Amino acid sequence: MNSITQDMKYRQSLMKYVEKYGVSRASRKYN
Repeated sequence: MNSITQDMKYRQSLMKYVEKYGVSRASRKYN
């Protein structure tokens, strides 16, 4: 799998996580 596809899937899962748990918890998890 190429890195572009992986990045898009990562961003997609990140957005779903933000929708579920809110931005503050998501930024704490990913930074």
